[in-house]
Amino acid sequence: KQLERLAVAAKGDGMGEVDLVLTDLGEIYKCAHDIAMRTSHPLAHEILNLCNQLASQYEALRASIKNK
Repeated sequence: KQLERLAVAAKGDGMGEVDLVLTDLGEIYKCAHDIAMRTSHPLAHEILNLCNQLASQYEALRASIKNK
């Protein structure tokens, strides 16, 4: 898995790193979602909101890099 991450990041244009962050955010979101569903804890819902905000920002960054 680590070699896979290095290969993606080696693209050199920033897209690989952005893709890795989006993948990691997706994993964090899934875990936070599971916790939120099981516990209804407000912090889990806050983490879900933050993941959505970060993903949105990284998608905008990805589009900006792609359009360079």
